[in-house]
Amino acid sequence: MSEHDPHEGPLVLVVCTGNIARSPFAAVLLAHEAARRLAPGRVRSAGVHGLHGHGAVVEMVDAARSRGLDLVPHRGARVTVDDLRASGIVIAMEEAQRDAMVRLAPDARERVFTLKELARLTAGMGPVDVPDEPHARIEAIARAAHEARPLVRRPHTPEDVEDPYGGTAEEYDACVAEIETLVAAVAEPLFGSARDE
Repeated sequence: MSEHDPHEGPLVLVVCTGNIARSPFAAVLLAHEAARRLAPGRVRSAGVHGLHGHGAVVEMVDAARSRGLDLVPHRGARVTVDDLRASGIVIAMEEAQRDAMVRLAPDARERVFTLKELARLTAGMGPVDVPDEPHARIEAIARAAHEARPLVRRPHTPEDVEDPYGGTAEEYDACVAEIETLVAAVAEPLFGSARDE
């Protein structure tokens, strides 16, 4: 087990291609969920081919703003091996990105999922003895989800969140809605119950 700063929550790393649309939006939603739950974590995002220093696209900035969240400060970054090794769990938007992360850091293989895959596995796996400590909680969920991979039926189609970059307003809306639904599905397994529930 890696050394953790006890004053920081575990790192959840969200990955897409350029780190200017899907992953920053998913990360800001996950960070919001973490902040309102019992076992908060730190959430960052990066890209396989991250557009270093670029802001999030206006469509995602607007979608975040409409939910009371701020993506204006976001700046794109490229994922590194150190990012992957420091993360309690890595959540990619596409299977190709997940596989690229595993090639970059093979020792992180059991902690790398697509967002759709993680939602499917956490819904389908059995009860998990989840520790109260946030780092241990994230590690336990990642381990249980990995162990569920051969047991939970997977779809015949790729478990990808389609990239809306350069697309229509309708494509952005569909992407935003899908990410929001998937984040809602994984928030409680990752971070526990909401404090106001």
